[in-house]
Amino acid sequence: MVYKSVQFKLDSFSSDNAEILFALLDQYNYNGVNEEKDTIMAYIPVEKFSRDDLDDIRTSMEKVGCHVNWELKNVSEKNWNLIWERNFKPVLIKNKCIVRAPFHGGFPKIPIELIIEPKMSFGTGHHQTTRLMIEKMLDFDFQDKVVLDMGCGTGILSILASKLGAEEVIALDIDKWSYANTLENIQRNSIQNIQVLHGGNESLPEKKFDIVLANINLNVLLEHMKDYSCITKKGGVLFLSGILNEDRQIIQSLAQQYCFELIEDHLLDGWLMMSFNRN
Repeated sequence: MVYKSVQFKLDSFSSDNAEILFALLDQYNYNGVNEEKDTIMAYIPVEKFSRDDLDDIRTSMEKVGCHVNWELKNVSEKNWNLIWERNFKPVLIKNKCIVRAPFHGGFPKIPIELIIEPKMSFGTGHHQTTRLMIEKMLDFDFQDKVVLDMGCGTGILSILASKLGAEEVIALDIDKWSYANTLENIQRNSIQNIQVLHGGNESLPEKKFDIVLANINLNVLLEHMKDYSCITKKGGVLFLSGILNEDRQIIQSLAQQYCFELIEDHLLDGWLMMSFNRN
């Protein structure tokens, strides 16, 4: 598979502008996004690449006073793997959980080890949105729970839920690459109780869940809030991430309309994770 590599150059580089660009790239199906000095690198399969999307991203950034230029290259899957292997460092979270790649050595002193090969899927623990979800999950009781991971990416949250004692986990993603990547990572972690589904909400079985995990982006979260309400058991919990802090109120207001009550929220570098009870 061939990917389009896009190097974004911001005329006024700042952490705030970088976070806005990260959020936009997520909405336009870019993966493998990382910051390199004063530029942002992002990757997308060539069949998903659109110059119109780049123009939309530029327009959105100009609205916040930041002009963006870019350079384009084609990158083979082999070269992409070399790129992420060079940059992928183990991620230690709360001294309880470590996320590592297959080529790293083991960490026997850490209680939970997640072995993740991301390829072009989102979810390695490096980005604030995934880290926030993991931190919250580590403090929550998953024992014997039935869990749904919406937009599973690498499968990292599904694998963690299983290792935290979930009875059953369903991982769902509309992206074929994420579906395949999740299956691979489940095998790497020797997990037996995760069912991986390819598709949207229509692919879900008719059942309700104790815990629903959704680390996606604002537009998807807003679009599917009603669905989350329908599939979460009364008394169940919804974890949301992929939200910028300035979008806190719009998420909370819509969640309340669909019988969710805010439990707490956590902020990291401008990114927000929110957890709700289903009334």
